[in-house]
Amino acid sequence: MKKLTILLSLKDRHEETETWISNNYFDDFVYIIADGSLKNYNYEIFQKFKKQNINYFRYNPDNKYSDYYTKVYNASLKIETPFVIQVDNDDVINKKGIDLCLKKIETNSNIKIINGFTGGFNKFNTKYKISDFKENNCEHLTKKNLNERINSYLENYRIIWYSIFSTEIFQKAWKDCVNISCENVLHTELVHGLSSLTNGEFYFCNTTTYLRRTNPLNSIYRNLNKKDFSLDKRDHNVIAEYFNNKNLIDKSNILNHFKTKNYTYKKRNLIFKTLLYFLRKKKINLKQMLNIVNKLNFIS
Repeated sequence: MKKLTILLSLKDRHEETETWISNNYFDDFVYIIADGSLKNYNYEIFQKFKKQNINYFRYNPDNKYSDYYTKVYNASLKIETPFVIQVDNDDVINKKGIDLCLKKIETNSNIKIINGFTGGFNKFNTKYKISDFKENNCEHLTKKNLNERINSYLENYRIIWYSIFSTEIFQKAWKDCVNISCENVLHTELVHGLSSLTNGEFYFCNTTTYLRRTNPLNSIYRNLNKKDFSLDKRDHNVIAEYFNNKNLIDKSNILNHFKTKNYTYKKRNLIFKTLLYFLRKKKINLKQMLNIVNKLNFIS
């Protein structure tokens, strides 16, 4: 039985999809494609690329954020593996890092969420340049005590969106995302993280699991309008009230997170900075990029 589902939510950006398939398809995993595109280009791609472990679902178009939230929650209910990771179609998973995390989480039933470092790359046609290396250290979230875990998350925020989740935790998180239905979609990452961390223990693995494209052709952030940000205060209050009522998380701690936006990062030493300087210079192929990421993992 396969252990992990890769859940890909789509809304157009079909020009990225074929590359994503070639970079991220493995026989070891199950794939759920939740397509809420306005056009049929992604549908046509997956009609041509059919595999037994790929489950493609065409949803009504994501005309509103609430359509997107409902779509992904519905797709989450179709997961049959014990673990899941959600991805974007312009990014790359590091299979070696994913496999290491799966081995770890299978040896400790208390761990419900696990991830490693996040890398970054810029893409130029078929070539890549490393832009970020071993970013998004979430080690401070590895706490057994619930309150300590939540406080660490709010006081020094990190994205855990691209973690590996137990399927039950993931489904609960997306149910909370539907219930809250943020007006600014960016806040959904925090909602998803708060829900997940209140329902299960987190573990940070010293490996890179995910690489994000840092020069995307298109992105949610770029498409946000002023109206989304003008409704931020509404989202802040609704999120704080929701988790206070449901999980007894202190409202003031959540509201203070939005107010202060504290992000504390460890300073890199000169050797690390020099290495990153040279890594960013060279155009390489995907295999070379993943080899570098894995072979240099010992550097911190």
